[in-house]
Amino acid sequence: MVALDYIRLAVLIVLVLPPVVLPWEGRRAPDAAYAAIALAGLAFGFARSGPEGAALALATGAACLALILSQVAALRFASGMQILTGGQIKLLSSAALYLGPVAACAMVLITGLMLFIMGAIYSISSKGRRPDANAIAVMAILCTGFGQIMMLVR
Repeated sequence: MVALDYIRLAVLIVLVLPPVVLPWEGRRAPDAAYAAIALAGLAFGFARSGPEGAALALATGAACLALILSQVAALRFASGMQILTGGQIKLLSSAALYLGPVAACAMVLITGLMLFIMGAIYSISSKGRRPDANAIAVMAILCTGFGQIMMLVR
């Protein structure tokens, strides 16, 4: 199964490129890019564990979406700041289908921590550039994906 995990990570790297690169060019990533990440996550979940793996991927994506939405709503209510956009929320929740429950939790924690740090820095110095949340989210996704493979290689 280690070979499947290398293929899964390579596909993930290719799939997360449009949501990161297109905003740099001033364009919006199409919803099909997020759907491709989610469908690939379902396919790899099914390939690994059959229907149970696909069901677990769906449950993980739904739970991650609910968690992220509640965090964004709480932050918006408490501070009036909108840290994540709809596209970034779609990126994180579709990646959760891809990564699985443990890595999805790590991804949400890494992303939340980095966004909090960047938001704190931005609030201290308003002259700074707004944090690139897409790049932060993708780095969290790829770090957890690489971490999964490193755990298997040991």
